[in-house]
Amino acid sequence: MEYVRFDCKVTGSEARKLIARCEQAINEKRKVLIHFRLGDLYVDMFTYSKGERKGETGVSLKARLLYIGLIKIDGEVVWQAGNQEAEAEADAA
Repeated sequence: MEYVRFDCKVTGSEARKLIARCEQAINEKRKVLIHFRLGDLYVDMFTYSKGERKGETGVSLKARLLYIGLIKIDGEVVWQAGNQEAEAEADAA
């Protein structure tokens, strides 16, 4: 398995709430998995200012977080887009 880091700007109010819900689990070093969609992806070049790579050029992938479809914490689904929409429709009925 390979991991890629993205520097994302979270702009939507719903997405901000969902990300905030994960913050405690992340701080507790729990396993958090998010199914997401990014937009406006671009590369940002920078120079490391400290550590082993000081003076070397690095690359950061930046994007806007457009959509969250699923959140799992420690393997348990804690939020899913389809479930929320179904609950909203049931409440409206």
